[in-house]
Amino acid sequence: MIEEKTTTISRDRAILGYIMGILITGTGHMIVGRIVRGVLILIGAVAVVYVAGLIGGLVLIAICAVIYWVLQLVDVYKQIHRMKGVVKA
Repeated sequence: MIEEKTTTISRDRAILGYIMGILITGTGHMIVGRIVRGVLILIGAVAVVYVAGLIGGLVLIAICAVIYWVLQLVDVYKQIHRMKGVVKA
């Protein structure tokens, strides 16, 4: 059985995680304590853009990058809300 992390996170850290996730793919995960997941997402983003560039040029790179970016933002949101709670402080 996979255990879920049950740590709490401060409200400020959660907000910073969202903001950094918007600016740089994967860093939001790292800020909220999911470092390995964040690094893998960052590496995955580079790989997706590289492969899209090999296959089809700038339009495909842009489409793939935006899709990947949105998916990681949704994931950082879910990761924060899966934690035991967000402490107001």
